[in-house]
Amino acid sequence: MLYNIFFHEIFPLFLTLFVFPFEAFSQSTIYHPFPDSGAMWTTADIEVPGCIINPCEYEYYTVGVDTLFENLHYHKLLEGSLQFNPPNEPVYNAPHFTYHLLREDTLNKKVYFRDVFGDNDDLLYDFDLQIGDTLPDGYISSKAQQVYVLGIDSVLIADGSYRKQFKLNSVLYGTIHDSLTLIEGIGYTGGFLKTIIQMAGFEGGSHLACLNQGESSIYYSPYFDPSTCSLPSGLKEVSEQQIKILPVPVKTGEPVYVTGVKTQDDIYLFDVLGRSLQSERSRNYDQTILFLKPGSPGVYICRIWLNNQKVFVIKKIIIQ
Repeated sequence: MLYNIFFHEIFPLFLTLFVFPFEAFSQSTIYHPFPDSGAMWTTADIEVPGCIINPCEYEYYTVGVDTLFENLHYHKLLEGSLQFNPPNEPVYNAPHFTYHLLREDTLNKKVYFRDVFGDNDDLLYDFDLQIGDTLPDGYISSKAQQVYVLGIDSVLIADGSYRKQFKLNSVLYGTIHDSLTLIEGIGYTGGFLKTIIQMAGFEGGSHLACLNQGESSIYYSPYFDPSTCSLPSGLKEVSEQQIKILPVPVKTGEPVYVTGVKTQDDIYLFDVLGRSLQSERSRNYDQTILFLKPGSPGVYICRIWLNNQKVFVIKKIIIQ
């Protein structure tokens, strides 16, 4: 009788209390790197001026192909977005190469972010922090902000694995319940590439809604419906190679050819500070000549509205 009680009631409880926590601990001690292919981070912005129904904007970041830059291996980073501006229909910004790169040093548990026009890597995430450590200076953090690690534990995520979690004194809505974290192999729960600051009492902000790899969810926030993890169909239809700016680079005074556009597509030109310089409406199928004004050397942003797909595509123009 005692034998049966032990093996049918006490022993299963023993497994639950001792074996499973050990399994969780052992999984969390293994470093989990960022996904290197098929990954998509979705950030939901819940503070957009004039927005009526939250969230009003989603930002999508996807990892592109490998590239060798200054003898180091990086991944291209593509960015797109979906904006809701009631009563207007949703506006898509198709995923495009942002001229930013990601690189991970798995040995030292660090992720780096780089602008191809910059001189050095910026630290994006450090997953080798200890309790009490202040977040180092980097692309999304600053020692001056005095964000530090409150505690370290493991968290069970959507793919069934346990990841190391760094609890921060970065707080959304001013409540401890909404304390934001860094999760190994996933990033900042306040939003991918969003600045990490102390936000006690802050009425608004953003969340990392989810991280997908292929068709599977690795992580999703409890604040949002998992359906937000899927790219809108409009974003999938536009290829990065569909729209091209020629020649590359452009010499001062020469015309710029925007190929891949169709009649009634709109083309907008901005400087790097976001100031509008000119706009054109495509009158020819498949090609529009854009005469730059003032055409001085520098980097310009070309924003193209594909009217039939209701999608924006963004390209850079470099004038020498």
